[in-house]
Amino acid sequence: MENKEYFQKIINPTKKDEQLDFTDEKKIYKSLRWVNYLPIALAQLQKIAKLQSKINKHLGPLLLLDFTILVIMISILGFLPIKYFPVFRLQPVSYLTFGGNFFCYLARLVILVIWLGNVFPAGVDANMALADTLISPHAQHIFQSAENSASVLAYLSVYSANPVCFTAWDFFPITKNTLLVIFSVISTYIVIVLQMSF
Repeated sequence: MENKEYFQKIINPTKKDEQLDFTDEKKIYKSLRWVNYLPIALAQLQKIAKLQSKINKHLGPLLLLDFTILVIMISILGFLPIKYFPVFRLQPVSYLTFGGNFFCYLARLVILVIWLGNVFPAGVDANMALADTLISPHAQHIFQSAENSASVLAYLSVYSANPVCFTAWDFFPITKNTLLVIFSVISTYIVIVLQMSF
């Protein structure tokens, strides 16, 4: 009970306690909380990583197929109106149909990449937080047991190069940069096809 009251004074000092210097005790107590929290956090991160790898195993082929279809459809819908509509002199309704489908596929691609791409920065942030604990000034309190530091190093060695993220069947990780790559592929394709003579 005395320890609980003592720690309570350290965390939330009253006006009477403010005269006392609890700064070192606060740091030590926070570090001791990390000692208990770190194995739990690592276990949760490892569960998330295993779950993510299972999701990628089953969902990866579908994501690759979906991205392929989206890129092909956006390229076709962007190319056909420019190349063939002036030749066949189609009605303005056809322009609206092609334009509507083009923007629907484009919106689907953007939403899919942004939604799935948010996982990658979260994985990087988790790795950075763990790396910060290794170099923090309270590391001697956090890593009193060699088991804690070894488990953190083992996790970082596996996931620092490849953070937890969605992949398209392990061909490429899905990040927000994937959107720029896809747009460059689509624009390159349209430019090349337009320059070809049929």
